[in-house]
Amino acid sequence: MKRICALTLAIASLVVMGCVSKLIYNKELPEIKPPADKALCVIVRPTAFMGATFVPIYCDQKYVGGTEGNTMLTFPVDPGEHYIIGDATNKSKIKYNFAAGKVYFIFHTVVTVSAGYVTINTTTFAPMDGKSATEKIESEKGKITWVQKNPEDKDTKDMSTGDFEDVKKDYTKWASESKNAEDAKKESEYPGY
Repeated sequence: MKRICALTLAIASLVVMGCVSKLIYNKELPEIKPPADKALCVIVRPTAFMGATFVPIYCDQKYVGGTEGNTMLTFPVDPGEHYIIGDATNKSKIKYNFAAGKVYFIFHTVVTVSAGYVTINTTTFAPMDGKSATEKIESEKGKITWVQKNPEDKDTKDMSTGDFEDVKKDYTKWASESKNAEDAKKESEYPGY
């Protein structure tokens, strides 16, 4: 019996030691200011509904962190045109032309639907203007947690080239449809703040 207990404890210790959080959590929100020669992307996911659902976030193919309910993810972005992608059951995407010295805000929602043995997490992105974003972040102080990619997490990988090509094709198709023209224009002309 002692051997079984000791073996169980040893295995449990190895499992726990091998687990690294995907994110670093901080209750104190940062100053929202881009680093020199870069833009800053801020993704705000303020609702606690379906809060435990982790959604990986990519800038083009590069994994940059993720969101959970009541979180705000920030990461620097090189100037130029980039896709920001949320990878749930679907892949939400937004395309901004990032400029150095500017901040780009994205409002992130996640809806989870469970039907029997199947769970579907649907993620959406929407551009936020600077005033609305600042007001939302201010109103969420004390409730929202600032998160960043954990550099110790070696398990989360960048997006595959094939998946990224699919994202670009889907975005191009979406942006070319007349019913989406206004939303696509908002993204392409998003000024940064």
